[in-house]
Amino acid sequence: YLECPWKYFYRNLLQLPDIKNKSMVFGSAVHFAINKYIISIKSGERLSLEEVQQAAIDYLNKQTLTKRDYVELIGKCQKSLEVYFEERMRSWDSMRESELRVNGVLLAGEVVLTGMIDMIEPSDGENWDKVRVTDFKSGRVKTRSEISDDEGDYNYQRQLTFYKLLLDNYQYKKMKVVEGAIDFVEADSKGRLHREVFMITDEESTNLKKVILGVADEIINLKFWDRYCDRAECGYCQLRRLLVGD
Repeated sequence: YLECPWKYFYRNLLQLPDIKNKSMVFGSAVHFAINKYIISIKSGERLSLEEVQQAAIDYLNKQTLTKRDYVELIGKCQKSLEVYFEERMRSWDSMRESELRVNGVLLAGEVVLTGMIDMIEPSDGENWDKVRVTDFKSGRVKTRSEISDDEGDYNYQRQLTFYKLLLDNYQYKKMKVVEGAIDFVEADSKGRLHREVFMITDEESTNLKKVILGVADEIINLKFWDRYCDRAECGYCQLRRLLVGD
């Protein structure tokens, strides 16, 4: 919604189907493979690199792709997962949860939060009362300043703060988020992986809560109805203008 109110309207409220592009399919395949690996650790049957790579291929096999894209994505998944497995995944223990869905978090009034967290682990490696949340990202490695820029195109740090707000208020399992990490699963041009860790404060969480409550008020009362985002090439705003003849 903060990016574009009409993007939220069409995708979240009307739930228009969203076609996955090649980059999105790649990201989903890697996420699927990482999740399967974490599940295997917790079951005591840790997958090998080859099995993790095969999990990504299994995901790709279920997608609608051209032959060219399919071959390209298989190679890309294998290459990225090989580096990420050796540098990150091989050292993981069972003290972590993957693809954690958190539902029904009452923020205030009728505002209820829902979210999916890629990975959560104890910040000290042992105690679940204080945790670190990790969000896996594919695509070009972003700088720390890009990640933390609320007015930029990515807003990744705000996403981590949302996870804190979500878990800190989750009544069924009390956990306090003290750290958040953005972990890029693709290496840079020099073959290096990048991970940015942020300390997430209660003040940041409180400020985001105010933003969410303000957004909720705008949505419920349709205050965005005659407003557009500031992106000149926004397809959602163009669709709105087309429908109203603006």
